[in-house]
Amino acid sequence: MSTNSQQTEENKFSSYIYRWLVSIRVILWVHVFYSFAITQAADSGKWWTFIEATSEPVSFLPYTNSSNSTKLYQHLLFEPCVEPIFSWSDIGFENALCNVESDDYKTFSVTVPAQHTWSDWEPLTIEDVYFTYNTILKDNVWNVDSAEPYKNISIQVDWSQLIFNFPSESIDNMIFFTNFILPQHILANRDYDFYTETFARNVVNSSCSALQLSENDLGSVIFDLSDCEDYPIKFYQVKYFPDTETLWSYVESNPENIDLMTHDLSDQFTENHYITSQITTAFFNTSSDKNTKNIREYTANLLKQIPYSESHIIKDHYLFGEVSDEELIEPVRLKEIYERALNSAQDAPEEDIRENQAARNDSLTPDSIITFRKWSAPLATRITQEISNRFPLNITLEETYTKVTVAHNGWVEYTLQSFDTASWSAVYNLSPSFRNIAEWENSYEVIWYTWDEKDRYIITIEYLGDEPVVEDIEEENDDDNEENEEEEATPTDNPLNVIYFEDEHMIQLVKSMRTYLQEHDLDTYFRFEWFTDSDELAGKIASWAYDIVLKTINLWLRKDLSNLFISENASINPSKYTSEKLATNINEYFRSSSTKQKQLKIAILDSYNANIPLLFLGKQKEAYYLNSEITSNPFPERVYSRWWRKQYLKNIEWFNHTNIDWDKVFNLRNFFNFLMWNESTLPDRLEQEIPNEDTWDKEQEDDSEA
Repeated sequence: MSTNSQQTEENKFSSYIYRWLVSIRVILWVHVFYSFAITQAADSGKWWTFIEATSEPVSFLPYTNSSNSTKLYQHLLFEPCVEPIFSWSDIGFENALCNVESDDYKTFSVTVPAQHTWSDWEPLTIEDVYFTYNTILKDNVWNVDSAEPYKNISIQVDWSQLIFNFPSESIDNMIFFTNFILPQHILANRDYDFYTETFARNVVNSSCSALQLSENDLGSVIFDLSDCEDYPIKFYQVKYFPDTETLWSYVESNPENIDLMTHDLSDQFTENHYITSQITTAFFNTSSDKNTKNIREYTANLLKQIPYSESHIIKDHYLFGEVSDEELIEPVRLKEIYERALNSAQDAPEEDIRENQAARNDSLTPDSIITFRKWSAPLATRITQEISNRFPLNITLEETYTKVTVAHNGWVEYTLQSFDTASWSAVYNLSPSFRNIAEWENSYEVIWYTWDEKDRYIITIEYLGDEPVVEDIEEENDDDNEENEEEEATPTDNPLNVIYFEDEHMIQLVKSMRTYLQEHDLDTYFRFEWFTDSDELAGKIASWAYDIVLKTINLWLRKDLSNLFISENASINPSKYTSEKLATNINEYFRSSSTKQKQLKIAILDSYNANIPLLFLGKQKEAYYLNSEITSNPFPERVYSRWWRKQYLKNIEWFNHTNIDWDKVFNLRNFFNFLMWNESTLPDRLEQEIPNEDTWDKEQEDDSEA
């Protein structure tokens, strides 16, 4: 019995071993057959190549085109002293070819490590940096337009380092060192034509890639990345088309041959958006008679409420902060404000209004004494008095409290330093210069604290600016309210003039604005005028014949916009507002520690809120389209005008759709040739070139002859 049992166990084990060996054999044959099938795949001609289609001229040489869209192509060949590093909304810099150091962002020292070489194996030295930054850019021997701002930089040679001195301190001076370095040993004493013609055909570059000019497609280029580490692609091709119609025709016929383009032409491509460095700005003409400071403030409040298309703009108000929901003014209320302000501005010039205000300054004496009781109902007070200096609001308390604060229109609480614990009273001065009262309705939340609790009281003050009288709304009877009821607002004949240059982005922006204004019956208070001629728009701006200019500022890599507030050039600063103090604080903000930045930001906001010369609406978005075979978007959301650093190309992943030639697969002779060819090199067979029938026959003939 035991012998039979032992034989049974042995049979089971043998059966298990047999099945295991058969399974291994099947797996191996499946693997071999799959490998054979892959070798019979039709060659698409696109293996390991990323192809971008464009209808813009491809400029791969630095300083031949100032467009930011060409930075990627130039960066694939040349390196700068420092590279920009993007971390969401922040921009930093890291050393590339050079070591750049500075203590004050005005004076910089630059050295070049010894390990860098050019593609012709010549060493890259400090002489190349000096040649590029001093001869090409500062002296501008090639008359490059983009080099004009660099003429006032001082560059000195100090042994093995260069000393750069800029006219003023600014963190944006670092941007200068993002300019690409050119080979001095090739281009010294050469003119611009040599650079763009002879050198362009035989580029000596500093990066790991190499340039191949396409012989078939005029204007197209191929960047060979084979010698670059960790890249999933070997070639980056930029395929140029003379116009969008030609591009569309090609993509329609060969969608699988294009991976990236900026035109929406095929369903095989997925739409993506990136945030550029172009910031859309509304400049308020501060010298306009009707565009008073209050109107500018209300208009800025209105523009912040408009829901712009998320595919065209992302809201970004720079250093001037976001607005909370509590600070937003209802469109219905804004309509009343515009109706009164614009019609009154039409009846009386701003100069006359200011003269009348000055004449009434001496009559600003009456006080309003408000006694606060616990759990009291809110109080509404109408001040029909022009407040140009101060209007004291006296506050008395019936109970004992430790301190009193006031928050105007939901802003931060202001502690009343005048609070007297003996009389339990305090004085809160109202004045436009304090920015704690504005035309029309103001809300004041008075909060008084005990040791363990706090109570709140709301005062609503409507500031009209008519006669010097203070009256209590609660004492008015119904008849008075009926008599004082306002008539329905009628469209104004004196709207705010808004001008802009008509391009695709502005068309979408203004469309969002006008839609919102029409929905809330505010469109009659704005008149939009567009220009298709930039010179004509510049003439309009130079004449100051507008109230608002919608304009795009190219931040590029800049953080410091202080120059915007000291320029009197209308084309740069259409607001006509200048402030040395505001410019200095902005400049210092980006060079300071986080603790000091908090203090400076308060000062910046104070200067800004006192004048409201402009409003940064947000950064533009642009669309690009990726082939759906690419499994994940390799590019970051913020790329700053397509500075797609070549490191991002390491993230590219796509599906390879292999086209199998089944006629070749079921050809037994091909399969026999495959087995014979791979008999001794099976592990490496996918990396070997598999001969076709003609090649195999020729080799057999050669062997027989031998």
